[in-house]
Amino acid sequence: MATPEPVQPSRRLQQAAAAERTRLQRDREQALREAKSLRDRLDEVEQRRRGIEQRLALLNQLAGLGEGLAGEAPEDNVIAFPEAAAEPPNGYLRGAFIRVIAVRLLAAMTAPGQTIHYTDWYQLVVDAGYGVSGKDPVASFLTQVSRSPVVVRGDQPGVYLLDLSVPERLRTRLDELNGELLALHHGQQTIEAITSARERRAELVGEISRVERALEEAIDALGLPPPSAE
Repeated sequence: MATPEPVQPSRRLQQAAAAERTRLQRDREQALREAKSLRDRLDEVEQRRRGIEQRLALLNQLAGLGEGLAGEAPEDNVIAFPEAAAEPPNGYLRGAFIRVIAVRLLAAMTAPGQTIHYTDWYQLVVDAGYGVSGKDPVASFLTQVSRSPVVVRGDQPGVYLLDLSVPERLRTRLDELNGELLALHHGQQTIEAITSARERRAELVGEISRVERALEEAIDALGLPPPSAE
């Protein structure tokens, strides 16, 4: 399996990563405190268990039953705790990072237009050393990749593919919106026209923001160079 190129995150993703890192550090500190509390509690229970067994052994001796309970070894009552699952080598992915990594891996390992079932796509991410955060990792994965601007549904249920033409279409749409916004107030005369222009301006600003976010994610996910400043 080919090794994917390192992801070059945008400033927005870097900020999101920093915020997520801070949150995870807090969660880790809380988990450490809880683990210490559980270990302390377990030590207390073990001490109490040993005290009970010593008293039982004494009573059994007095009753002529031997040192232990009839037919039962003391260690039979020790509770075995399951080992925690190992963390994936590259850590767990959340939110937009699921989409970016998943798209980057698929783009590097499949031909343009090639379809893939989402369960195979999920396994591709797992095989690359990542985990997906969530109670149902596969469902979380499917929810996130479905939101990617460069992912489209295939003809069969559960099948998806990448649309590599999305970034260019988004750039074109962004140019159109910015052009309309720039020319919006040219020739406005009446109050009604100015009010209408103000409402349209608010709509344009909102749509421009959405298109910019989608374009930025598409560029990050596909590993494309950022648009040059003119």
